[in-house]
Amino acid sequence: MTEFKETELDERAIKMAKVLSADAVERAGHGHPGSPVSLAPIAYTLYQHFIKHDPNDPNWEGRDRFILSGGHASLTQYVQLYFSGYGLTLDDLKNFRGGADTRTPGHPEYGLTPGIEMTTGPLGQGFASAIGFAYGQRFQRGLLDPEAPAGESPFDHNIWVICGEGDIEEGISGEAASLAANQQLGNLTVIFDANRIQIEGDTNLVLAEDVLKRFQPTAGTPTSSASSSLTAPTRRTSRVWPTPSPRLARPLRTSRSSSRSIP
Repeated sequence: MTEFKETELDERAIKMAKVLSADAVERAGHGHPGSPVSLAPIAYTLYQHFIKHDPNDPNWEGRDRFILSGGHASLTQYVQLYFSGYGLTLDDLKNFRGGADTRTPGHPEYGLTPGIEMTTGPLGQGFASAIGFAYGQRFQRGLLDPEAPAGESPFDHNIWVICGEGDIEEGISGEAASLAANQQLGNLTVIFDANRIQIEGDTNLVLAEDVLKRFQPTAGTPTSSASSSLTAPTRRTSRVWPTPSPRLARPLRTSRSSSRSIP
């Protein structure tokens, strides 16, 4: 694995992402500032150093897919699309939640904003759909280009997801995770934002279990269960297909730490 280290430019950009997110919510007068601010380090690092994408061709077949399962944190993605050159402008960020004419609505909307892979909002939906994306990629690759060497097919790509406790609390996420484990989907990376807080207060009010243990293999299940190891994402442009298992990345204590999210 390639170790990633932040540069001074990265640190400045992350600080700017936090400020832009906070300012956009303040200007709108409503929204969710906490998640976009706390997720800025991981979102920036993914878009600038790990996700394979082309802002000049948002529908490029070989691109990685990024899904923000907690759609209320939409500014997390909008700011990175702005940084990456997807055609969003500073005025678009200023017009966050600006009504029918905005390109930056409160939740990401597929077909409205370039670079958005799916509409998200109901918690757990993005997590489950991402597993469908991963399943579909494997099927498409096997159907249309099965003989291509690993990493050389135009259909080789990975699925990246950021989800939080609210997603994990939904039953659909557990059902979908079981499918991912059973099908041994190795093209999927889920980043769990474990900030231990939600609108009612501490998440222990409703979610006191050890979430990461839910994704560890147990006796009688495939060895490539929903997570055989807890790792942070690493830089890559290709990988062996299929790989052993989807992974649940190390939880991010984003709301309680000002340090970078990827060690």
